[in-house]
Amino acid sequence: METLHHSEPMHIMRLAEWTGWIAPREKRESLTYKLRTLFGGVKTNGSPQIKRLEKDGSILGYRAVVNPSLLDLGQVMFVQVALRDTSKETRDSFTRAVHAIGEIETCHMITGDFHYMLTIRTRSVDAFQGLLTEQIAQLPAVARTTTIIAMKTIKTR
Repeated sequence: METLHHSEPMHIMRLAEWTGWIAPREKRESLTYKLRTLFGGVKTNGSPQIKRLEKDGSILGYRAVVNPSLLDLGQVMFVQVALRDTSKETRDSFTRAVHAIGEIETCHMITGDFHYMLTIRTRSVDAFQGLLTEQIAQLPAVARTTTIIAMKTIKTR
């Protein structure tokens, strides 16, 4: 599979997701069909039902689903993070810092021995190692981490 080359592939991926680049025509038609089925006769995406769902916050937005492998970002890792303390100030500081790292796709507060679960996407395990030691381990109040490396993605939304 040919990959796209760009100096900042994560930037391209995030831009596509945030701006919701429009899907190919055949995908849009299938979305319209699904909306018609769901809402009983919706003819277009500009219908009153859709506008109402957007206005009341039921539809938060639209996004593009990009193929990370084409951007040479095929390696996925899950990192569990334990903090030294869980004060509000520490959590807020950690949250702000997480938002500044583009390779972190998701961050969830979890229960158990760790406080957060991060989903991280990089080019390779080697690239991840640098990210882990230079950025993630340096996040505010990080006491310890553990990493799970995904060997293959079976399902995504």
